[in-house]
Amino acid sequence: MICKGILKLIDSNSGKTILEQHNRFVTSGLAKVAEILNGESTEVPSHIAVGTSNAALADSQTALQGSELSRQAFFSHTRTGNSIELISKFPAGVGSGVWEEAGIFNAASGGTMFSRALLGTYTKKELDSIEIHWTYKFIDDGVD
Repeated sequence: MICKGILKLIDSNSGKTILEQHNRFVTSGLAKVAEILNGESTEVPSHIAVGTSNAALADSQTALQGSELSRQAFFSHTRTGNSIELISKFPAGVGSGVWEEAGIFNAASGGTMFSRALLGTYTKKELDSIEIHWTYKFIDDGVD
């Protein structure tokens, strides 16, 4: 089985998708998933953070690589079949600046990073209201 993650930046006012990008699951996040499934942890993903680094994605990363501009709790999480969509809102005045990266975490600060994505360069202006829709889809890859 494999899990693919895709995130979308959506303008909250128009509903228009600004960008769509794949993510990379990091080693710390995969270990936390194993802990959750084994009953060793209840620290599930709960927040999406945005930051300023365009450093390449790597398995060993445990945090955003640049300055964290904002971290917002999920306001919605919906499972449909073998997918779950996690949504955080970044309203006007929150997280303004140049977004280069995003990550999913299990805490309001610190915590375990499950996955990270590069956003290209998106400049969130003070009046912009953005939603990040991050979907994890679990797929049978046919390997035993």
